Amino acid sequence: MSTEPLHRVKKIKSHGGSQLIWVGLLILLIAMAVFCLLRDPNPAPSHPNVLWIIMDSLPGGHLGCSGYQRVNTPTIDALAREAALFSQSISQATYTRASVPSMITGKYPYQLGLRMMALDLDSYHVTLVEALRT
Repeated sequence: MSTEPLHRVKKIKSHGGSQLIWVGLLILLIAMAVFCLLRDPNPAPSHPNVLWIIMDSLPGGHLGCSGYQRVNTPTIDALAREAALFSQSISQATYTRASVPSMITGKYPYQLGLRMMALDLDSYHVTLVEALRT
């Protein structure tokens, strides 16, 4: 057995333990910093990132990204520079109530039962949003 007083032995063990804790924390912080530096800053999304802009009463040619000079649309133009921009499209109907459901389902208005402006889309039709969720 040691001849040193018991309180002195406890003090040395306590001091050594706190040093060990600080060294452990330092190693943990270094590991976290390395992990943060090595991970991909722009991870690929697990689902497609889709922003679909529908402008009901705006002719497509009346945007800056289409070359139209008389109007200022900087936000849409910036988005168009970084995204897929469709320069040609065909509407399946002349009114919104039938053309939008046709766009989001990929079906013709008559297949959706939308022959009159007052009809709504039946819930059994699969929409683009529902298809992208799976």
